[in-house]
Amino acid sequence: MSGFVKRKRALNINGTRLSVHTGQSIISLGNPSLDHVFGGGFPIGSIIGIGEDKHGNYARVLSKYFLAEGIVNKHPLVVATMDEDATQLINKLPTPLEESKTADNNSTMPEPETMRIAFRYNQLTPVDSEQKPATSLGHYFDLTKTMSADMLSAHDVTCWNGGELETNVPEFGSFNNPHYASLLSCIRSKAGEQQFNAASDESSKNVLRICLNSMGSPLWYGKQFSEDFLRFMVLLKAIVRNTLSVCLITVPLHLFNHLDDVYLSKKFGILSPEDA
Repeated sequence: MSGFVKRKRALNINGTRLSVHTGQSIISLGNPSLDHVFGGGFPIGSIIGIGEDKHGNYARVLSKYFLAEGIVNKHPLVVATMDEDATQLINKLPTPLEESKTADNNSTMPEPETMRIAFRYNQLTPVDSEQKPATSLGHYFDLTKTMSADMLSAHDVTCWNGGELETNVPEFGSFNNPHYASLLSCIRSKAGEQQFNAASDESSKNVLRICLNSMGSPLWYGKQFSEDFLRFMVLLKAIVRNTLSVCLITVPLHLFNHLDDVYLSKKFGILSPEDA
């Protein structure tokens, strides 16, 4: 059997490149250090789940990086949250650092010590191409400064703070909490618009960045929350995987001790602490 594997053609989209590990088109989360930990970036069509800390500070910073990276690369955004005004979150996005400053920072790194043995190998180039890719993917941002209003107003941003509640959406089934159907309808509409534009004009192909903040917070919790949340995640996964989309979702896992224990025990065989 031949070990030859045909490489996929890279998408001609700003802010994307092929992963040297999987051959998939990847994007940056907005934090190059975190991108490196996950193999260089995150594949298009993936959902990135982040468990929030108790106060949600670190998860909020990562959300800002994710959205700011989309602004720099001119990716359309969908921002959804019920805990705050999504517009206010957009207005607080950090500004990107100038390329000259990041280059100066990299140039100040100390040079490796001259090799004492086999000194001729000092002239060879390093082989770790993943740590230093040929094309830079992510950017660095200054959290102390926000993006200009002109830069934000010229960008394609869709904000969702609850939307029009749709109690009957046949494609999504029935939710006890109608906010899930409303959010899915918003995401599907925007993702479908991007797919239609790409089909009609190849040059308009782009990546849709979806940021869902604090899914599962008390504002989302209700009767049969577990069933609604799991169904929402399955349908969201189907939308993202079938479109040029990447979704970042933050979840306050420390609040999930208040889930419906009866539903969990019936569905997954998990016992509550009282029953254990």
